[in-house]
Amino acid sequence: MKSTKKSAWSKDSLLRAVVLYYEKNMTQEEISSELGVSRPQVSVMLRQAREDGLVHFSVKDINKYIVEYEIALKEKYGLNKVRVVSTRFNRSREAIKIQIGELAARYLKEQLSKVESIGIGWGASASYFVNEVDYIRVDRPKKIVPLVGGLSLINGKIHSNYLASSLATKLDSEYSIFYAPVIAESKEEAMSLCESKMVRLALKEAQNVDMAFMGVGSAVSKSTWKKLDYIKDSEIKELEDAGAVGDVVSDFFNKDGETISTEFSKRLIGINIEDLRNIKDVVLMADGIEKAQNIRIMLDRNVGNTLFVDDVIAEELLKED
Repeated sequence: MKSTKKSAWSKDSLLRAVVLYYEKNMTQEEISSELGVSRPQVSVMLRQAREDGLVHFSVKDINKYIVEYEIALKEKYGLNKVRVVSTRFNRSREAIKIQIGELAARYLKEQLSKVESIGIGWGASASYFVNEVDYIRVDRPKKIVPLVGGLSLINGKIHSNYLASSLATKLDSEYSIFYAPVIAESKEEAMSLCESKMVRLALKEAQNVDMAFMGVGSAVSKSTWKKLDYIKDSEIKELEDAGAVGDVVSDFFNKDGETISTEFSKRLIGINIEDLRNIKDVVLMADGIEKAQNIRIMLDRNVGNTLFVDDVIAEELLKED
């Protein structure tokens, strides 16, 4: 928008200032001497020239849209930080996951001096994140906390306890172990375990971390739970009939981001969506269009303060609701 305020300088003076600055690469100090004005006046002249349309800026980079997505997402959802990864040129899902993990690891490094405890979820996104964290000697040891109970021995490297141990090693810090299965044999066993001192302390510790890193699951039938055979087809149907569209930590949720209750979900042990909303900085990591709607649900419910996603998810999140 052009300024309606009358300029204190002639158009010729303004044009001379912008040519010297943008084309001749003179400093504002040099221009002030050339034009016989003060350096602060040069700054005002350059701003006035932009407002009057004498000079235009155009960012010419193939990845300009990435920065635009990041700025728009941060503003739309009121996030601390957003980083978007490009999927251009048919990049592999592996490469995209690695870069998301790398960006999340870099963010952790930036925040280390501000936190005492770090929670870690489970699954592929959390695993890629931990893999990309550098070995760092911190000033004060941190406490790394698993957010859900242990899983089976299959694919142990994506489980919360293992990831907490690995992250603690890299940060030369301490870690907790969640001494309970994420899936109890029955809801009665789950209730009994949650009443035990050891599990109560594990849950309390998980609920009170300063920041937490986690992925968000896609549709139940395509989730990691299903891929690793942690959940039966009958249990998937039970969840979907109850309205489940995805999961986060050990919580399955519906299209409104509300925890759903089934015989299967009552057997799960770990923190839930409401717990996540009380954590100061929840870092969500995801790639693939199939995760977009569930990321949107979490952000709409104020679950997530920091976001690392690919451009496919970013584009979907910026569409009108």
